[in-house]
Amino acid sequence: LKYFESEPAPGPWEVLKRYRGLAIVRCMADPSERRALSPDLVTTAKGDLEAALLADPHDESSTLALADWLLYDTEPMRAAGREEDATAQEQRALALVDQDGALRGVWHADKLGRGNVLNAARLQAKYGPKP
Repeated sequence: LKYFESEPAPGPWEVLKRYRGLAIVRCMADPSERRALSPDLVTTAKGDLEAALLADPHDESSTLALADWLLYDTEPMRAAGREEDATAQEQRALALVDQDGALRGVWHADKLGRGNVLNAARLQAKYGPKP
C-alpha cells in the first residue's frame, strides 16, 4: 500500500485528469447538482483541467471546460453579492491566452462573446499558437 502514498511525478499521464475535470464541470452547469459539490471538488476540477492542458496544450475539451468552469464559478459569487468579483471572473474567462502565454483575443462577457472565444479556442487547439 505504500505505492499509493504519494502522487507520481508530473508528466504526460496528467492528460487523464481531464476526465474528472470534465465531469465536475458538467455538474457545475446544473444549479441543483452544483449545490451538492464541495468547494474543494470545484477547485479540484480547475486544477485537473489546468494539469491536462499542461500535458496536452492542444486539448480542446479541457480548454472549453476551463472556460466554462470560469463562467460557472461566477454564480456563487453573485449569490454572495460579489458582483465585481463575478464580472472580473467573466472577463478572465473571455480572454484567450495561447500555449506560449500570449494574449490571443478578448471578447465581451455576453453570449456572443462566449461563442467567439469558444470558436477561437477550438481553432487554437486544432492549429496551435502559430497557425
